[in-house]
Amino acid sequence: MNTSIADYARAFHAGSCASGAGQKLRGRILHGRTAQDFQTLTDKPGRRTRVMTLGPDGLEALLGRDHLEMLTKVVCYTDTYIRRLVVDQEEMFKLVVFSVGTDDAPEATWDNVVQVVTRDFPQLSGKLFAALPGLKSMTFSELQEQAGFNFADADQEGHPSFMTGERLAVCAGSPGEVRAFLYHIQHLRELFSGDGYTYTQAGERVVKEYMAPNQPLSALGDHVLIDLSVELASSL
Repeated sequence: MNTSIADYARAFHAGSCASGAGQKLRGRILHGRTAQDFQTLTDKPGRRTRVMTLGPDGLEALLGRDHLEMLTKVVCYTDTYIRRLVVDQEEMFKLVVFSVGTDDAPEATWDNVVQVVTRDFPQLSGKLFAALPGLKSMTFSELQEQAGFNFADADQEGHPSFMTGERLAVCAGSPGEVRAFLYHIQHLRELFSGDGYTYTQAGERVVKEYMAPNQPLSALGDHVLIDLSVELASSL
């Protein structure tokens, strides 16, 4: 196993607060219900677009924290989303750590989001680029209000408002509709800022995040998969 990956895994298990994670090291917290859900970088193996990953600063920020804090204070899931995963869906969590061999994992900015999503949905290129100024300038609440529905309530395939590529293709393509598409298909949730960093619910900027191609873990080369145990606080 790659030395830096092994060193990081040892630091993680030891509860250390530093590991010296190399610049090419990346990580992602996975969630799912079955072993099959942990064979790719997402529990939806057919997902065509990118997944969010942490870089060296994010991996360092995970160290020394309890596993719930990793979700709330580093990858920055909302309380509602965590409760949905843990209570409603009874999902498990694992951390995968791996090395990137290319630069095909750009920072998670709005410009990069539109460029990489356009590669997977070229038929939506015009609408994605036209919505870019609105995505940058409008708040999540404003975009959701423009779309006319609650994105989280519709976040299930089969829901009449779930924004697929096919539905976006026949919509006007407002920034709000494009934001719904990115929420449902790209999984850019409420706290996604588009400046390349994760943010807590309190608005604190935390660590850099990157967009990596979805792929099987077996295609990552050297990697380690670490079990997590997420216990909900009473406040959640």
